[in-house]
Amino acid sequence: MKQSKNIFSRSPFLANVTKLLSVNVLVQIFAFALSTIITRLYSEDDFGLLAKFMSIASIFVLFGTLRLEFAIILPKKEQEANALMSLGFLFSLLSALLSFVVLYFCSHHLNTYFNINSVQDWIFIMPFTIFFIASFNLLINYKNRQKKYNEIAAGQVVQGISNPLTSYGFNGIINYGLIQALLLANFLGSLYLGFTLLNKKVFNSSSNLKQVLQKYYRFPTFNLSHALINNVSSSLPVFMLSPVFENYFIGLFTMAIGKIFKPIHLFNNVIYQVFSKKIVDDVHLNKDVSKQFKKVVFTLVIIGIVPFTLMYFFAPEIFSFVFGKKWFQAGVYIKLMLPWLFMVYLCGSFSFVPNLFRQQKNAMLIEIVYLLLRFGALTYGISKSSLEIALSAYAWTGVFMLIFTLLWYYYLVKYKKIEDE
Repeated sequence: MKQSKNIFSRSPFLANVTKLLSVNVLVQIFAFALSTIITRLYSEDDFGLLAKFMSIASIFVLFGTLRLEFAIILPKKEQEANALMSLGFLFSLLSALLSFVVLYFCSHHLNTYFNINSVQDWIFIMPFTIFFIASFNLLINYKNRQKKYNEIAAGQVVQGISNPLTSYGFNGIINYGLIQALLLANFLGSLYLGFTLLNKKVFNSSSNLKQVLQKYYRFPTFNLSHALINNVSSSLPVFMLSPVFENYFIGLFTMAIGKIFKPIHLFNNVIYQVFSKKIVDDVHLNKDVSKQFKKVVFTLVIIGIVPFTLMYFFAPEIFSFVFGKKWFQAGVYIKLMLPWLFMVYLCGSFSFVPNLFRQQKNAMLIEIVYLLLRFGALTYGISKSSLEIALSAYAWTGVFMLIFTLLWYYYLVKYKKIEDE
């Protein structure tokens, strides 16, 4: 097997990572600065409502693309990638319409379960939010395939800046300002990225859509099932704790997780967008990429160890100082979750590995085990009537499962070959 050249010695890789990372860091600095004001304008209940809105919407987003956005990077033929884009947009529209029907007929039941009285007000907001989030995901992955990193960066700037700006602007003017801002941000990001494709004939694919869907069947079957299980698993704290603990505490927890997840998600996305394309190309050329995998993991550990250590010791004080005294408890929750968040940071950039090696079924089985363990962890905390015990058990379950997952990823890149369709 050929050896893959050191990606850190190749200027295009570092240049593309630096380009995307620098732009996203500037956006996040701006968003973070504005969030110190936003957390004082909106209540803990407002952030709790946003979390519950996204818990529902994220499920429809998954159905919206059938996970085909992650297949876009894989085909050797451009026609197949274009067909996957067309399928993704078609199913996104259908999923948005389905969400309208579900909210129309089930709003009372959802209100009762989540202990709120807002779902009926989301009946028009949610379908548009679902469609534009799904569209943004499709467009970002298509741009990644094309290596259009300038356009990816610009699209992320549009989305990343418009969200906090409109959250600030909507306060006191319209209801559900945080939710409306989320909708507008994804609309503007999708509009920009979609505008750059107007002359590309992306949807004029000569490939048969049915045949392409059959070829990439693992994505709408195993990968989608995996994603749905992961979504439910990730949302378990909201789903299981909402009926037991007040919305105030759910708002504190979800706001805190959101603030930490944003920079983690940013960093993971940058590495994923550049590293995944490089690895896919090298594996297609039968090159050994395991050394590059280890080097990226090691680099991520070195980069992350200092900020995560500081956050572990000073999270409550940092949250209280930056966001206001009422958010001190949010910092306590973050401290409990930090070991798990560190493993999320390490693993997130490599989520494409099972897709590349056609291991979606095994990834789904691992996720099922993860879900069951998380359910048990939260049940234990609820039985003790302690939110802190529930979150701590949830976090350490995640630590051990993600260590196993990272080792499995390394096994795949070291020993597996791409199976022919």
